[in-house]
Amino acid sequence: MIYGDGCVYIPVEKCATHSMRDVLQNAYGWRLLFGDGQPFPNVDLPVEWLLKRYPHIAPFVSVLAGMKGDAADVFTFAVCRNPYDRMVSTWFDVTQKVARFNAEILAEVGGIDFPVFVDWATSRIIPDSATSRRSLYQTQSARIGKFRIDKLLRFERLNQDFAELPFARPDKLPPHLNRTSHDRRHWSTYYDDTTAAKVREWAAADFDAFGYSADIDERDAA
Repeated sequence: MIYGDGCVYIPVEKCATHSMRDVLQNAYGWRLLFGDGQPFPNVDLPVEWLLKRYPHIAPFVSVLAGMKGDAADVFTFAVCRNPYDRMVSTWFDVTQKVARFNAEILAEVGGIDFPVFVDWATSRIIPDSATSRRSLYQTQSARIGKFRIDKLLRFERLNQDFAELPFARPDKLPPHLNRTSHDRRHWSTYYDDTTAAKVREWAAADFDAFGYSADIDERDAA
């Protein structure tokens, strides 16, 4: 989580997190509330417990309080992505990017083929306390569902939606970081009926919450 200007950005892995972190910290001077290696806090826990577990958040207690319920003290936002596209991106990240090769995960998966990965990823149960790396295998709804989200930005039109945020400036928009290799095809070409059905069932709450079509043939249509 990153905080500044009375706002909190709540990251979801594989939803432009690198680009958002770069622009918010470097262009706007925002500060980290919780780093990449830390699980999200349960903001409904007593403040005393949160301060004991995360002493560095002492200056931000009022921020966490403002993220609860219908309170309007803090403006919260996150980025969502087509669940089909996000699954392909996660698979590619784990199995195809040599620089981020994850032998432990691949050993669990049992192979690098996309159907094998989908079967593994959609059968996992990831606790809410997961670190960001493990949250790759959470649905987006599971990752951010416990927070009030005032605005959802679409990955597919990130700069356009970012420009509508209350603090945004037209000369400070997110860069395109962690760019995928040019040889990756459109996400829809990786699916067959079986893998599409598994992702559709696994991410049903995401399709409903974020307005993406579950029809694989509609590609990026909402």
